[in-house]
Amino acid sequence: MMNPQQTPADSRLSPYLQTLMQEGPLLDITQLQGSAEGVFWAYSWLDDLLHRRALRMEISASHDTQETLKSLFFEYRNAERLQGAKTLGFAYPFLVLHTDAGIHTAPLVIWPVQLEPDPQTANHWWLSYSPDYLPTVNKPLLNWLKTQCGWEENSEWFSLMQPDAMSSGALAVFCDKLATHLNINNPSQSASIMPCPDPKMLLESRQHDAIYWSGVVSIFPAITEEADPAAWQEVAKLSVAPKGDHPFGVSVLDPWQATAVEAVQQGGPLLVTGSSGAGKSHLAQHLITSTLSNGGKCLVVSQSMTALKSIQDQLVALGLERLQWLFRDAVIDKTVLLETLKTLAKTETTALPAFDAAAFRRQVDKALREKGRLDQRYQSVRNKVFGAYDWSETVGLFLSATRREGKELLSSQLNPQDFAFHYEEYLLVKNAVSNCYPLFQRINTLNHPLRNLNAGIFIHKSKEEGLEFIQQKQEEFIAKAQQLQLEYIATYNAYGDQLMNHYEQYYAALQDHNEQIHDAIRDHISRFGEVFAHGSPAWSGLRSLFSDKYKEIRQARKSVAGLYKELKTTFSAYKYIDFAFSSWDESSPVTQLEKILEGFEGALRQWRKELPSIVQEELLRLNHKTVNPHVDGHDKVLVIEDSLTALVEELNESGLYQLPFENKMLTVSRQQKYLEDTIDQLEVTRLNLRDYDVFYDWQRNWFQLPENARRVVRALAKVRPPDWVSAFESWYLNNCLAKSYDAALPLKDFDAKTCVGAIKAVRDMLPAQILHRWQGKKEEALRAAKRAGRNQYEQLFGRRNIESSSGMSLSALMGNGIEAVTDLLPVWLTTPQLASQILPADEAYFDLMIVEEGHMLNSGVITPLLSMAKQTVVLAHTQLIDENQLLALPTAMRGAKIRETRLEICHHWRPGDLTPLLDPNTQWGASALNAFQLRFEQVEGRYDPQTRTNAAEAQRLIQLLNDIQPTPQRTYPSVGIVCCTTGQRNLIADYLLQIKLRRLPGVEKIQQLERNGLLVYTTDEMPGIHPDILFFSGTFGITGIEGQIEGCKDYYDGGKGLRRLYLLMSRPIKSLYLLNSIPEVLLADWSHTPPLKALYLLSNYYHYAVYVQQSHAKKQDEVVAGLRKGIGIEKQHHTSGFASELALRLEAYIEPGRLRLDVPMGEWRFPLLVQQKGDSGEACYLQPDGFFAQAPCTDHVWEMEQRTRLEELRVKTMPVWSAAWWKNAPFETRKLAAALIQVDEGKVKEEG
Repeated sequence: MMNPQQTPADSRLSPYLQTLMQEGPLLDITQLQGSAEGVFWAYSWLDDLLHRRALRMEISASHDTQETLKSLFFEYRNAERLQGAKTLGFAYPFLVLHTDAGIHTAPLVIWPVQLEPDPQTANHWWLSYSPDYLPTVNKPLLNWLKTQCGWEENSEWFSLMQPDAMSSGALAVFCDKLATHLNINNPSQSASIMPCPDPKMLLESRQHDAIYWSGVVSIFPAITEEADPAAWQEVAKLSVAPKGDHPFGVSVLDPWQATAVEAVQQGGPLLVTGSSGAGKSHLAQHLITSTLSNGGKCLVVSQSMTALKSIQDQLVALGLERLQWLFRDAVIDKTVLLETLKTLAKTETTALPAFDAAAFRRQVDKALREKGRLDQRYQSVRNKVFGAYDWSETVGLFLSATRREGKELLSSQLNPQDFAFHYEEYLLVKNAVSNCYPLFQRINTLNHPLRNLNAGIFIHKSKEEGLEFIQQKQEEFIAKAQQLQLEYIATYNAYGDQLMNHYEQYYAALQDHNEQIHDAIRDHISRFGEVFAHGSPAWSGLRSLFSDKYKEIRQARKSVAGLYKELKTTFSAYKYIDFAFSSWDESSPVTQLEKILEGFEGALRQWRKELPSIVQEELLRLNHKTVNPHVDGHDKVLVIEDSLTALVEELNESGLYQLPFENKMLTVSRQQKYLEDTIDQLEVTRLNLRDYDVFYDWQRNWFQLPENARRVVRALAKVRPPDWVSAFESWYLNNCLAKSYDAALPLKDFDAKTCVGAIKAVRDMLPAQILHRWQGKKEEALRAAKRAGRNQYEQLFGRRNIESSSGMSLSALMGNGIEAVTDLLPVWLTTPQLASQILPADEAYFDLMIVEEGHMLNSGVITPLLSMAKQTVVLAHTQLIDENQLLALPTAMRGAKIRETRLEICHHWRPGDLTPLLDPNTQWGASALNAFQLRFEQVEGRYDPQTRTNAAEAQRLIQLLNDIQPTPQRTYPSVGIVCCTTGQRNLIADYLLQIKLRRLPGVEKIQQLERNGLLVYTTDEMPGIHPDILFFSGTFGITGIEGQIEGCKDYYDGGKGLRRLYLLMSRPIKSLYLLNSIPEVLLADWSHTPPLKALYLLSNYYHYAVYVQQSHAKKQDEVVAGLRKGIGIEKQHHTSGFASELALRLEAYIEPGRLRLDVPMGEWRFPLLVQQKGDSGEACYLQPDGFFAQAPCTDHVWEMEQRTRLEELRVKTMPVWSAAWWKNAPFETRKLAAALIQVDEGKVKEEG
């Protein structure tokens, strides 16, 4: 036996995979007639079923069977009426298989059947089956077998579902194959019938795993396939903007609806959300008529038949009934559809209203032209130019800033090209400026001596760590630098002394040689006389041959010449003196030598005189390369130079200063000066550590600023305005406005009447234009169908089309002729399940798909339909979206980043509906408040947790039905009854059924109400239902003798409980009756406990209903205000910045009390209202830039209606142009004040 793996439990699949184990109503087919004749009855039923015979078999039910039949009947009837879904099925045979996750008891095949009570005989029922409805495979079981058991024989399984394929033998063969594959028992080799196995027995052991030839009647709700998350992204990529000449429909739109229409015009899927009364269906009507007018086709899908019927009624009211088709049932509607197509094809000359195509084209062109102009003006003031601020509000920010500091202060200090001028940059710089200002006030300079410290000290170290680090390093380096400074001084001085000594020795040597020569000359002259000095060398030489004296003279000359040579030799050893010795020897005159020596003596004296400066100059050029080689100092100089280099490197590596130290000095003197400067910097740092605490805060902030913020702070530090933030804002916002300036910005009043007249003319002509356009398309489609093939034409439009297509399913017919059929019926309304069943998905045959009540649907229901339309728009109730359910359609769309737009104006509000009041974004339309009756009644019934019923409330509801009176038109209103449990629903529905079967008093009224749609349902079945009168049975009450309440908190738990209450409040149109059995003491406690959420809302809603019943308006407001605060959805009204600035600047001209900001009046909220003088109650509305709407788009007909209605309320609209105020606020202030004064004076004159 196979051991399938454990799979995650999915409650949606329980009716299909745990059919025999579920708690829902279930009937064994062999037990319908009792144990005696039940098996025979079941065999007869099965034989007819497998031979595809029409079945209608009577059931005489026992008491227990009777209750189950009622539950099945009420459940399936509600699903069919409300959702168009056939959920009642006969399931046969069963696969029982244990898994690691539990046990599967799943049917293989499900036949759709019908159940109804016998109208004549009590406790008798009729179970019927039509062979037109084919059986279906249990797809959840098939998928499970494929993934967990390796089953691949799907084609054979599906083939059994085809017409004439199902038989006893074929089913038996298939079951035998399945049992063999799963290695389980198959007790019968042919189709048979047996009682259902005992669930307790099945749970005991895997030995009971087998094919069971049992059959049951049960509820099998529609299964939603899990959606591919990528499907929406793919649709968004492939979607294109809708084709067409214009965006106009038959409806006047509010600005948020106009925004949604503009979003549709841009193409791609769209989610539109809004609370009750926001006009989602109104928008759908506009989109449908606009699409039809442009030649497009619409597919409208909804899980609610009521919602689809409402749209159908709207189209009928417009005279477009011949263009739509509401599809409810794939079998029944096939015949009706073929009859309709045949009728449409025969009616070649349909009576159409008068229509002038040329006039319509002229009006469309005119409307588009005028609308384009006004749209440009509107967009220019409403486009977001500065974060979430539009142009008008950005001007308000600018006016606020420039009132405190002028925009010109920073104009000469900053370059606009260095800034992006977007909101994120503004916030960043503004925050920086705001933080810098108080810090700068303490430091008061951008050039503080500590600014050269390393940034890492301020970024990565705490204040204490940084101070300790700085003190340690600067003391360390001061000591090292000062020691090195002493070494420099010592080396420098020592070298200077040595150099001077060397030069002195040199001088002394030369002087000594010079004096020796002079002494020798003087001695020789003294001895030999003038003949030594002036005698001829040649004659003296000759005489020396004969005279000893002259011989001595000659020797004396030679000795002088030798001394002269020694002088030159000593001189040439260093050549420190700039002097050139002339040649002289003993043969030359001594007088000549004396002249040479005289010149040398002069040079020597001059050199000696300049010797200090020469030494100083040498010292200034001193480095290890320029050390005099004859002086001992080279190694010492090299040592101090290397020490300085090492000190600089150590200082750089220490991280004490931001900028690196660079020793590029070539001489010792300059190096010493550099060292002294370094010591000065270290000492300045040490001295200014007194400011460290303040400077640390400033510098830490400074290093965290972006460069743009630093530029601004530097500029502000230069001009030093009193208000740094305002100075920055005025400059920045002025540049932002200049960058965003649009030439379309209005500067004077404009006339919208031409545009409004053209749009109204187009809207009035649209129904006739649509009918004429589609009449032409119908005729062309019929001609094309005839050309395409006679057989296809006959099957769809021929006189015998029903007979010729009898063997074809509706999906096959539509697959062949969808283009032609939708040319005759361009609007299709149906459920998503039926759409996927009958409409081909191979091509986008529809231009627009609208999904109504999208909050009811899972994404998997809609994704198969996405390929059917070129564009998809989903409409959903804001407060009914389950954000925690990832499969929910709106949640899936948000997860895929599909565009979303909101409808924020409530047009149809009923005082019993608190959902708009609890939506923080709701605004109010002109006709929002409708007549409504809200009633509350304390019944004090008891709740039975076994049957989940409250008999007292059920009986009271039946009594209240008898009090319903017909309308003035002698028709009864539509009525709904909603309960919290299926048990209570079945109890009330059974009461109504018994009244009809037994013809009890009130039967005629019940029958009339049912013809108008009377139905009993649970709160989970309410979506899409909007009865005139709704009765609510709260169901829960005291249980047992101890007075406890069971089931209530679980029912209203979490977000689902809130959504149930939102549904309840938003469904009825005219009246809501609330029946309650929960004791008041509990309600009072819950009403002050916000964490209970749904119970908190429920109890307060009951109290609200009591106050409505008592006409106690103040108490009603208190309850609503408390709810908003308790649930955390209090709406914040933001005063217009532009309006506030206008008021401030007008205060000098207008008396106190007349200028009123953020004034609520009816559905409006005026940013600035100026009360006129006197007691007339008249006022002037200072309207920013000429428009009422605050949405991204507006409807100009709506704008004109607002102005007209204000005039009726004696409110004069005075446009104020923000672009003009930006350019010259003082002038505009005086101009506006003068206009207001003129209005006052004119009014005074009229009163006079």
